[in-house]
Amino acid sequence: MPHRLVVMTDVQRALRAEERQAWQRLVRVLGHEINNSLGPISSIAETLRTGLTQPRTTTSITTLPAASRSSSAAPPPSRGS
Repeated sequence: MPHRLVVMTDVQRALRAEERQAWQRLVRVLGHEINNSLGPISSIAETLRTGLTQPRTTTSITTLPAASRSSSAAPPPSRGS
């Protein structure tokens, strides 16, 4: 008659360790993806913030009367046909 050897082992600890590692990997990947998404948003927000807090400079454009423009303007470049 053949003999049977029965071995009993508590695998709970090993399973918990694997589950904990899986959760750690998931949290690390999710954190990485969230940071990838927030980077451009943060950059745009910073650009908008600095753009809104800095005083705007206005440039004034002086328009010359038509007679002044025609006498002082250089002739248009000629086309070499």
